[in-house]
Amino acid sequence: MLKTKWFRGVVIGLASAIVGAALLLTGVLEGLEDTTFDIRARALARTSDATDDVVLILVDQYSIDTLIETNSVSWPWPRSVHSYVVEFCRLADVASLTYDLILQDQGVAGPTDDNALLFAAEDLARFAYAVELNKAPDNPNRWPDHVRKPPIEYSGLETLKEEVREEMQFDRGVFPHFDVTAPSAWIGFVNGDNDDDGVFRHYRLLNFHRGEPVPSLALAAYASAQDGPVTIAFDRSTVSLNGTRFPIDADGDILLSFNTPGDLDYVSDPTVPVPMHTAYRAWDIIESVIQLSMGEEPTVEPADLEGKYVLLGLSASGLFDLRPTPVDPRAPGVTVHATMLDNLLSGEVMRSFPDWATFVVLILLTVAAALAATYASKTWVEALLIVGFLAVPLGLGFGGYALGFWVPMVVILVAVFVALAAANVANYATEGAQKRFIRGAFSQYLSPAVIGQLEQDPERLKLGGERRDLTMYFSDVEGFTSISERLDPEQLTGLINGYLTPMTDIIIQEEAGTIDKYEGDAIIAFWNAPMDQPDHAIRGVRAALKCQQRLRELNPEFSQIAGTDMKMRIGLNTGPAVVGNMGSNTRFDYTMLGDSVNLAARLESANKQFGTYTMISRNTLDQLDAGGEDRELGFVGILNDIAVRELGRLQVKGKLEPVTVFEVMTPQELAARRGVVDTFCAALRLYYNARFAEALEAFTSIKEADPAAAKYAQACGPLISQPPKMWDGRMTLEAK
Repeated sequence: MLKTKWFRGVVIGLASAIVGAALLLTGVLEGLEDTTFDIRARALARTSDATDDVVLILVDQYSIDTLIETNSVSWPWPRSVHSYVVEFCRLADVASLTYDLILQDQGVAGPTDDNALLFAAEDLARFAYAVELNKAPDNPNRWPDHVRKPPIEYSGLETLKEEVREEMQFDRGVFPHFDVTAPSAWIGFVNGDNDDDGVFRHYRLLNFHRGEPVPSLALAAYASAQDGPVTIAFDRSTVSLNGTRFPIDADGDILLSFNTPGDLDYVSDPTVPVPMHTAYRAWDIIESVIQLSMGEEPTVEPADLEGKYVLLGLSASGLFDLRPTPVDPRAPGVTVHATMLDNLLSGEVMRSFPDWATFVVLILLTVAAALAATYASKTWVEALLIVGFLAVPLGLGFGGYALGFWVPMVVILVAVFVALAAANVANYATEGAQKRFIRGAFSQYLSPAVIGQLEQDPERLKLGGERRDLTMYFSDVEGFTSISERLDPEQLTGLINGYLTPMTDIIIQEEAGTIDKYEGDAIIAFWNAPMDQPDHAIRGVRAALKCQQRLRELNPEFSQIAGTDMKMRIGLNTGPAVVGNMGSNTRFDYTMLGDSVNLAARLESANKQFGTYTMISRNTLDQLDAGGEDRELGFVGILNDIAVRELGRLQVKGKLEPVTVFEVMTPQELAARRGVVDTFCAALRLYYNARFAEALEAFTSIKEADPAAAKYAQACGPLISQPPKMWDGRMTLEAK
């Protein structure tokens, strides 16, 4: 069954799909898959409807250095310095301000300085602090009284896996110091789990401190701008935030849709482009508050941040808050929270492609690839298939990302490659062996073009035949028996090989014929099988004329061996025959049978009677040129660059009805013999009309120049003395 193409292709495709499914389920290729996700994220990062609503304020090295130079204030800054940032956001009437700084200790300038930040946060009201949650079952701490418990209503935790619920529980928290904590402010945890390669691609919205819900920093930034409590509902594959559903993975995490570029620049620096998430240096914000208090034009206008969700974080490398993300290997940690906040506001997050959908894609693509490769026959087609099918997983990966899906591109790519490779190996092992057998077995009998077609359709070579119209070719060397008797075996072998090789090349290579067999010096061939050749008659006649010309060219060489010039008689007929592989199941020949085949053999022999060397039947002539029924008796002319003269109506042995036969020659030969040929054809018309005396006179006038005329002159004498009662112009061929 594996020799059946469709079955073999389906089996290979399904096996390749199983390989891909195994790779997917075992996670062997997750590292490569993560890498391709990062490539897609960098290539396709784009803004969302909410990107302009998220703004970053970054404590960069420039800001740290400037405060040292201008005010001798080093890092960590006194909390009163931070109050300038909060005051600017109050003036701007931002949607919320979130600090990605854990302010767990008392500030360097004491309680009074700390209170400056507390009072500023109270005035802003929409403020969120960062906390860090830790697993410390042996050293837990309680929820501090000065930190408000987030008003979060949650449900559906039981739908998550038990190990996920355990991961969400923490024993110890690093909370902001009571001197800086506004009673109405939100808190959000900042610690997140990166993937196995260290890159942050996933984000969890909710964890718990000893049973109390703690939102992530991004959720705290979102929630601090809302009125009333936040509701979160989990199920197996989604989490709902205030009614908006987001897909989650098996670990309860959201797959981030990154929409910020890798290089982070600042709008306050006119020499660099603006990133997708607008970013400001902390110093520019602090300086703007000072400028406003002095009645000066600020570096940053508060109106630029009006209604924005603002997150403050660290970007100076020495502050150790740089995190690898798909779009930047050294991104400020706050950008991860900004990305999640952007996703929450826009409702656009990445969705992991379901495993069942991946399995469907695997099956469809691998089976299609295997079938296509199985049926491909040409190298350039195979190359296009390989390129095309390997491009499909890439298109799915990048196209899926653009639509918000993380399609497992590498697994599909590997599975398709396995399908293509396995199909080509199977082709080589099955059809390749078959093609090599066909080419080896038939290279001596068929043209390369025909062999190539047989390789594509080997069913043609099954034991058995089919009825087809063929043009059949029989040739024989005149007097070869006498020639062979004069030669020793080595000379005879050299002569016959030297003769058959060029004749075969013409038939096979030049005219795409099929050699049926050799019988000594005789060649039997045919056209229009095993492949269709609409011009089979023209090919056969053209081959005959080429063979005659080639023999004349070789005769100077052959005559030195044979002692005489070699002449070849050729007979051609066109008609129905049975052609196919005939013999036993283990040994057979591709050959032809039928009455039309026998007639072609008779025509080759009939050349002896007329003294001609290339004879064709009326059926073959009609194939050379349509409209043969309108030709005059005793036709002579040129059809398809082949010169023809009618020889007569020949009744071959074993046939009741005569066959009109013709001699073919080149147009140049006809031109050289035109006078003789025209006289012969005129005499033949007299012969057909039973005007035997006149015909005899005409035939006699040219019999020295034309053996066919001599034959007819000989036949006219008895007909004059004893005219036939019923006459149809036939000439009977007694011998086979």
